[in-house]
Order: sequence, then C-alpha cells, then structure tokens
Amino acid sequence: MASFGQLSASAATFRAEATNALVNVNLEFNVLAKRFVNPPPEYDGVGQHLATKRLEEAQDGVRHGVARGLGALFKDSTMLPPTPELIRTYGLRASEISRTAAANPKGNDSHGAFAGMIGADATTLWAAATSGWPAIQCHLLACLLARIWEPPEATSIWVEIVTRRKHILKSKLAEEGELEHEVLLAVAGDISRSDLFDWDASARAWLRVADQVMVKQQTQAKLIIDNLDIPVNSKPDTYDSVIDA
Repeated sequence: MASFGQLSASAATFRAEATNALVNVNLEFNVLAKRFVNPPPEYDGVGQHLATKRLEEAQDGVRHGVARGLGALFKDSTMLPPTPELIRTYGLRASEISRTAAANPKGNDSHGAFAGMIGADATTLWAAATSGWPAIQCHLLACLLARIWEPPEATSIWVEIVTRRKHILKSKLAEEGELEHEVLLAVAGDISRSDLFDWDASARAWLRVADQVMVKQQTQAKLIIDNLDIPVNSKPDTYDSVIDA
C-alpha cells in the first residue's frame, strides 16, 4: 500500500507534468493561430469586400491568432451554447453591409499608402469567421461589450474573463490530467492586453460602419431597446455576469 508521502510525491509529480505540458505546447500555439477554417457561406461577402491589408491581418495576422485563441478558450458548450440561427443571420446581414459602397468604397492611388486599408474594418469579424463558430460568438460578445462599455473598461473585462477562464482550465488540467489539444494550446498561448484592446477597437469600428449603413434599422432598434430598461443580469461577479449574458 502506498504511503501518504508517496501519494503526495505522485500528486506533485502529476502537477509538475501538467505544468510542463503547458510549457511544451506554448510554441504550438503559434501553429494553431495560423490555421484557417472555411467560414460559413453567409459570411462570404465580408471577406470578398475586405481591404487587402485587413484581409491579410484577418487571415494570417495577430487578430486571427486572437480569434483562434478566444474561440478555443470559450468553446465549452456550457459557456457558448449553440446559436446556429444567430450566426447564420448575422453573417447574412454583415455580408449585406459589406457589399454596400457606403461601407466599402474602393481604395485607389489617391489614398497612397492607405489604399490597402480603405473600407470597413471588419478585420476581427473575418478573423472570427475563419476561426470557427466559437470565435464568431466571441466577436459578438466583443460587439455587446463595445455597446455597453468604453474601450478601457471593455478591455479590462476581456482581460479578466480570459485570465479567469485560463485559471479554470489550468485547474481542470491539474485535476483531470487532460484537455482537448486545441484548448490546451490556447491556455498556454499569450493573449495580451494590447491584443484584447485591438480586438475591442476593431469591433467598435465595425459597429460604427454597420450603424451608418443601417441607420434607419439601428435607430428603430435603439428606440425599442432604450424603452425596455431590462438589465442583462444582476450578478456581481464580472466573469459570471459576462458569461451568463
């Protein structure tokens, strides 16, 4: 029969191995961040009308990596329940907006070095669309937070929920000894405050364009919502409140 000391040593070894696993997969996170997922067809209009530089960033840049990482961290079905109709409808509307000249005027030589950046900043939207459904849901959460909070507050909320989620998953790894590989990579990967600030900023930029293009519908929706006076929820804990929303 194993002694208490042996059991303690085994537990310590197991925890060390779990920690080492996080270190060993850290480099693999960069590979995860580069993976391209075929977006739902409803989002095709977004990618087709995204400026060249934004398209490159969305498909192969830092924001694509952030989208992949967030999607993996929050892919648990209890955290992000399936919303296929919402995702489909949002894609159709986003593509409709992207196809308008108001949202995406064409860049030309007169714009100089900025020609490749002209048009709607749908960078994080396309990054999410090419990273899987959970990433799209994280983009929608970014839009929700951007509607409610100013950039510094929204960024702090993102930092808190990402940090908390990683802590939860690390505890699960230590207790159970395994995590889905993609989730493990996301836990080990680094999503900085600066990355989350940019994630929030791009969502805000997209909302500004969408509001301008759909100004009539947005005005009507805002009038209805403002008259409801219904709080999202009353949970005092930031993480629980945001996730429950």
